[in-house]
Amino acid sequence: MRKFLRLFRGYALVFLLLCVLLSGCEIAQTVLGGSDSDSSDDSSGSSSTVSSLSFETNVDSITVSWELDLADDDEIYYQLRHSKSAYPTDVFDGSLVKLAQDIQSAVDSDLDIGTRYYYSLFYKVDASSDWEKIDEDTAYTLYTDEGMGEVIEDIVEYINDSDYSTSIIIQNGSTYFQSNGLQDDIDGYLQTAVNFGPSTGTAILEPDTDTLDDYVDDDVVSLMVDYCTQSIQYEASQYLGNESGYIHFQREADILTDIPAYGVYGDNDDNISALSSAANFFYETTPSGNTSALRDTLDDNGYDLIILNAFDVNGDLISNDDIADLQTDADGKERLLYLYVDIDKIYSNTDYWDSDWDTELPEWISESEDTPHDTQFWHPDWKVLLYNGEDSILSDILKLDLDGVVLGDLDAGARD
Repeated sequence: MRKFLRLFRGYALVFLLLCVLLSGCEIAQTVLGGSDSDSSDDSSGSSSTVSSLSFETNVDSITVSWELDLADDDEIYYQLRHSKSAYPTDVFDGSLVKLAQDIQSAVDSDLDIGTRYYYSLFYKVDASSDWEKIDEDTAYTLYTDEGMGEVIEDIVEYINDSDYSTSIIIQNGSTYFQSNGLQDDIDGYLQTAVNFGPSTGTAILEPDTDTLDDYVDDDVVSLMVDYCTQSIQYEASQYLGNESGYIHFQREADILTDIPAYGVYGDNDDNISALSSAANFFYETTPSGNTSALRDTLDDNGYDLIILNAFDVNGDLISNDDIADLQTDADGKERLLYLYVDIDKIYSNTDYWDSDWDTELPEWISESEDTPHDTQFWHPDWKVLLYNGEDSILSDILKLDLDGVVLGDLDAGARD
C-alpha cells in the first residue's frame, strides 16, 4: 500500500508540473498577441509586454496602434511591417526611426482596397540590442461601399449631435443603415431612376424598389424620382409610386427654369411642417439648376417639399432670404425646403475651392475638364473640408434656416 501511495504521489507531481508548464505557454502566447503562426524565434527573451494591436481601417489605409509596457524615460526603435501573404518574421534592414514611448501608432497608407494585411511589430530599446517581435495581427482595408457607409454614419452622427440638428434624407445606394440598425437616425430615403432613367426613352423594365420597400417597412419616409420623357412613362411611374406608398416626383432630365409639364401631383392647401406630411416634392440637385428663374417659378406652385442644391449656378451658398421665400408658396402655404449636399464631389467655383488646386490638384481630387470633381470621399482632408472641420461645408449649410438636408451621391461607394 505504501508503495502504491508513493507511486501515486509521483504521478501527481508530474501532472502538476505539466499543468504549470502548459499554463506558462498560454501566457506567453497571449503576450505575443494570440497569433496562430509560430514566431518563437522572433520573440524569445522578450521581457516587455504589449497590448494587442488595434486597428482603425479605411478604404486605402490602416491606422495601427499599440501600448508598450516600458519605463517612462525609455526611447525605443520600432518597426511595424506588413505583408499580404504571411506575418513578417524579420525587420527591414534599412534606415530606422527612433521614437519616444508615447508615439505608439502608425498610419499605413496607399494600400489596396478590400485587402487583408498581416502585421508584425518589432522593437528594441537601444541601437545595439537585438530586435524582438512582440505582436502580430491582421486587418482588412475597407471596400469603397463599406467606406461610404462609415462616412455617412459619421456625417449623420455629426448632424444629429450638432447645435443645428436638422432632418436628414439619404439618397441612393445605401443599405448600410438598414444592415446596421440605424434607420431611426434618418428621416427619409430617396431613390432616383426607380422605373425610368434620365436618358430619353430609357426604361428600367423591372423597377428597382427593394431598398425603397425596406425603408417603407421600417417606417422611414421613402421618396422616388423618375425621369419621364413620355406621358406613358409618367403614368406608369405615378402608378408605381401610389401603389407602393412612396412620395414620388416625375421630371424631365433637365429643369433649369421651369417646373415639369406634368404639374404638381397631389396638390393640397395644408401647411407642411414635417416630412411625413408631404404628399409631393420637387427635386433639382445640380448647382446649374439652382437659378433665380427656377426659384421664382417655384414660389408660385404648391409643392409640399422642395429639394435644391445648396449652391446656386454661380457657386454661392443659397441665402436665408431665398430659403424663406421658398418655404412659403404664393398662396401663403408653409412648406419644407431641404438642401442637397454631394458627399463625394467638390465644385471649383465655390469658396471651398483652394486656388492652388487650379495649378495642381491634391491626391484626393480627381482630374476633370469641368466642375464638379470627384473626391476620395474617405480621405481625411476631404472629411475635414466636408464636415469634420471648423468652417466645413456642412457646418455652414446647417447654420442656414433650412428644414433638412439630403445627403447625396451615396452610390459613389460602388465605384472602383
